[in-house]
Amino acid sequence: MTEDADWISGGGRIFQGRQAIEQMHRELLTGPAKGSRHVHPGTPTIRFLRSDVAIVDGDSYVGAAGTQPTPADFSRYTAIFVKQKGHWMVAAFRSLPQVKPSVTMLDR
Repeated sequence: MTEDADWISGGGRIFQGRQAIEQMHRELLTGPAKGSRHVHPGTPTIRFLRSDVAIVDGDSYVGAAGTQPTPADFSRYTAIFVKQKGHWMVAAFRSLPQVKPSVTMLDR
């Protein structure tokens, strides 16, 4: 994450800055999502706007470990990546649960 990154969750919550995004993930992964698995099945679509800026669209799955996924467990996301000091970093992330994903089962 870039220091000034922003993240909009599937529930519409907005998190501004790397520290807030990390804190949200810590609380989520030690609380309601503890023990869950989070994967990005399939191949994301990557479009370079410039040599140092890319838009990534892909699928996401979050579910309880050891359970079979259902179509409702999938969502779409869009992320903006920027290259800073030779490293690709997330500058913005949008979870899009209202959009039907392009995959309906995990790639194995």
